[in-house]
Amino acid sequence: MDNASYIAQVAGLISFVGFIPYIIGILKKRVRPSLSTWIIWSVIGTILCVSYFETSPNIETSIWVPLSYAI
Repeated sequence: MDNASYIAQVAGLISFVGFIPYIIGILKKRVRPSLSTWIIWSVIGTILCVSYFETSPNIETSIWVPLSYAI
């Protein structure tokens, strides 16, 4: 594994871990998510992932952060 791929995977993991406090807040009923906001961000994340799949020659080094946003 080259450095760029490793850094991309770490960035995707950090991006995904950033959602954990929000998920815990939702489960403990301290945070009430907005359905419209989740729909908008999910659509944007999905479009971003599709565009990366279609245009990126090195998908393994560039997809991790957009993928974490789409999930």
